[in-house]
Amino acid sequence: MVSTTQTYFDLLLGRQSCADSPWASPHLSKALRLLRERLTLGDDEVKVSNITASVVLALAVHAHIMGEREAAEYHMAGLRKIVNLRGGVTTFRDNGKLLIELLRCDVELALHSGSRPLFFHDPSLEPFLPYPGQALSLKPGKTDTTGPQCCSEKFLNDSDDELARAWKVMKRFCSQINSAV
Repeated sequence: MVSTTQTYFDLLLGRQSCADSPWASPHLSKALRLLRERLTLGDDEVKVSNITASVVLALAVHAHIMGEREAAEYHMAGLRKIVNLRGGVTTFRDNGKLLIELLRCDVELALHSGSRPLFFHDPSLEPFLPYPGQALSLKPGKTDTTGPQCCSEKFLNDSDDELARAWKVMKRFCSQINSAV
């Protein structure tokens, strides 16, 4: 995004207060206006597209660079909503760079502010990202269910919710480990 790049160079060159930069401000205003237009469209696919997520991520990075913690957190919360509406972080597997930048920004903001990250703060609620070799051989959301170790999860219906969730997390984790070996 042009405004983020310009702000970065303004900071590097020691130019005046970056918030008042005559080079970056028009681009930031235009980016915000275009984002608002995208989000008010009736097309849900546009609202949760990689492009929209990238713009929101760039705005979060820009706010963080500017020291505007609340704005950065606001944009990250919006990004979390986009990820949730898409079906989780695994829906970004086709755009690894965007996913890595999203997670990097989340961790960076959490470390800088002393807060918890928005993604993977509760591992039992986030799906595991597929191991690279597994991503090629399995369809999204599927795990290896062949062999004698496969069992029904019907018994979980009668179990405590926390215990059932822990069991599912461990099952996914073990499946990932087995794929790596």
